Amino acid sequence: MKVIITLLACILLMSTMVSAHTLERKVIVRSDGTYNVQFSSEPEYPVTGQKVHFDFVIWDNDGKTLTNLDILIEMQKEGALFRTSAVETEPGHYSVEYKAKEFGVYRLSPIINGERVDIAFAVYLDTFGAKGFATVGVIVLFLLILLMFMYKDCKKKKSREERVEKKKRGLKK
Repeated sequence: MKVIITLLACILLMSTMVSAHTLERKVIVRSDGTYNVQFSSEPEYPVTGQKVHFDFVIWDNDGKTLTNLDILIEMQKEGALFRTSAVETEPGHYSVEYKAKEFGVYRLSPIINGERVDIAFAVYLDTFGAKGFATVGVIVLFLLILLMFMYKDCKKKKSREERVEKKKRGLKK
């Protein structure tokens, strides 16, 4: 029983370590009827004080990527407003790099050719990368609880064996 629980715990720990390093990037697509915008960030879980790279791909309803657009990205956080120009890296693909000083939820909205678009993306900037810490912390907590149960089970088994041994000694006398 101990060996099986230990193996399961090791497999669980190893699988989360591997998956924590190979997280699939989330891509979000939104539309306002005129424009379709695909958004992603690198890293997926941005941390304050570090650069974050925002990517936008813009196309029309016919599926044609839109090039040579004047794109401004408006970032809002609790009333504070910041605008920055996006750079076209390849046809229809626009990017912005940003280094946030404050943690919290930011609302990103593209402004296309001076026209405010009814599309917004929420980005949570974490102080210490706690989303990753939380994931690993939950797993470590689970493993500690599992180890505690294993230890208690071993103590119970040992005390049962001692009682059986005492009974055997008592019968032999």
